[in-house]
Amino acid sequence: MSRVTEALWEEYEAFSERDLSGFDVVYLFCDGIYESLRQQAQMNEAILVTWGILSDGRKVLIHMSLGNKESREDWLEHMRDMVRRGLPTRYY
Repeated sequence: MSRVTEALWEEYEAFSERDLSGFDVVYLFCDGIYESLRQQAQMNEAILVTWGILSDGRKVLIHMSLGNKESREDWLEHMRDMVRRGLPTRYY
């Protein structure tokens, strides 16, 4: 199990650090999704998710991050991370 977890974590890290400058995004859709990942600890965290619709009509998952109840600060950090990775700021 730990090898699977380690492989998934490495895949997530690569995904969350990839260059976003090559995406020709015409529309962003951002939402917080709540999953019972930490049900034992009774924590209420959201997975902040951003999808992009590309100019050719394809839908692509742009970014995911953890957020504390979809706070302004968490969304701001989520957006700044996408800009840091090359997503053009004309979308904001």
